[in-house]
Amino acid sequence: KKFLLRSSLSKLSESLSTDVIVRCHRSYIVNLLQVNAVTGGKNELKLHFEAVDTLIPVSSSYREAALRGLQKIKNFD
Repeated sequence: KKFLLRSSLSKLSESLSTDVIVRCHRSYIVNLLQVNAVTGGKNELKLHFEAVDTLIPVSSSYREAALRGLQKIKNFD
């Protein structure tokens, strides 16, 4: 089934507030358990997922929370 959800990402991320589901960019909310790799340098991070060909960017404003969650869940450095 498909459902249409009319809400902002900020409201959605607040309602899903867990350590696993985090906002990493103004356009993306991700499940950290599905992240296979993290690439990039100090200024730009990208999240890699197995079933998704698109690399998901991590913005500077959400970088710390995303990295903290990844370290806690997957032991990424």
